[in-house]
Amino acid sequence: RNFYEYDEIFTAPVHGFANAAEYWDRSSSIHYLPEIKRPTLLVNALDDTFLSRESYPYDLARQHRYLFLETPANGGHVGFVSFNDRRHYWSERRAVEFVLAS
Repeated sequence: RNFYEYDEIFTAPVHGFANAAEYWDRSSSIHYLPEIKRPTLLVNALDDTFLSRESYPYDLARQHRYLFLETPANGGHVGFVSFNDRRHYWSERRAVEFVLAS
């Protein structure tokens, strides 16, 4: 079993979608990214177990004035735990750095 099958059988029907493909398409943020008009940091770890690298908006980020895509090797899916400081996530610190630099 995988997430597509789960979304096909459960998530899509429960939320009124015809199937997993429609659910994934309509739930994707990719449709909103081109309209962003403020500097925006996108962080996707290369070892994310939910999202494949093929789903990362590399081309859009290269062409878009306000999108800044960072793809650290590690971090998992919303992980980014700092092993030397377990009270804070790396991604939280990186977001603050980004905002202060923008």
